[in-house]
Amino acid sequence: MNSFGNIFKITTWGESHGPAVGVVIDGCPSGLPLNQYELTSYLKENDRPILEIATERKEPNEVELLSGINEGRTLGTPISIVIKNIDFIKKDYSNITTVFRPGHGDYTYYKKYNINSITGGGRASGRECIARLAAGYIAEKIIKTHFNNFSINTEIIELAGIKIKNENTKNKALNKVLKISKRKDSTGGAIKITVSGIPSGIGEPVFQGIDSRIAGALISIGSVKSVDIGRGRECSKYSGSDFNDDFDIQNGEIKFKSNNNGGILAGISTGYDLEIKISVKPTPSIGLVKTGITADNHLKEISVNGRHDKNITPRVAPIARAMICLVITDFLMLCGKINKDKL
Repeated sequence: MNSFGNIFKITTWGESHGPAVGVVIDGCPSGLPLNQYELTSYLKENDRPILEIATERKEPNEVELLSGINEGRTLGTPISIVIKNIDFIKKDYSNITTVFRPGHGDYTYYKKYNINSITGGGRASGRECIARLAAGYIAEKIIKTHFNNFSINTEIIELAGIKIKNENTKNKALNKVLKISKRKDSTGGAIKITVSGIPSGIGEPVFQGIDSRIAGALISIGSVKSVDIGRGRECSKYSGSDFNDDFDIQNGEIKFKSNNNGGILAGISTGYDLEIKISVKPTPSIGLVKTGITADNHLKEISVNGRHDKNITPRVAPIARAMICLVITDFLMLCGKINKDKL
């Protein structure tokens, strides 16, 4: 289950402290302009959005395109992307190689596979997401070849429990993140995502609704613990008469008077903006002493060394963007809005 998508399909591979991570993209149409330099530039720009609260691990994220490209254009065949891991320090994990850390995937991976790659979190590390970021860039590029008014915006709306409304509240939130990190602790946050410019009628009935696919895509990001679409969990506070998005006619066109459902009804897009919010948990790797457990059921107090994000929310934002673009590209191909063979 390391693959995602129906027609536009990706398979990611690699571990945090392995020699490389990467992705194989199947279903990319032929004719898309693409080269490793633009892709490398995009990864460098989006992998470290707020430096003062990000991990000190500095991967160069140099992309190597192994297949699917000829003279700067896609061939329609599988695209294989390799991104080497350069800046990792395995000795930072020397004190916990036999202990499952609280808040991590160590315990559950071991229960499933009976073996684990604890250093750097292995496959459960956020490092895996750099492959998704590369695939998402290609997906977004495909969408924009057909929909010039397509846009997707991510906005950090909360850090360390502080709602971000302006520059002052942003600075206050960042200062709180840094203050808590000095205690060797971490914080969480929330991100608002707005998608504009996709047509109505995108999505499949019942089990393949665009909302269910987006929710699943976003919750697959390791640090994301909840997804709200439209008013989300706030919908429980409304009456039906207040919540329903009433119809209207403006200049002969069907419109909605509100967008409480976040641009999706019955799993199918309405043509209005997709409005999504995700909540991100505190980074589980912290220096405070916490209780772990060994494979032979012995409790052990541990603290996690190494270089970790003080707050991972800013680094989740571009991954969320990538995952939504992957979902939308797949749906546009499923309904014939984008030719799956050539652009």
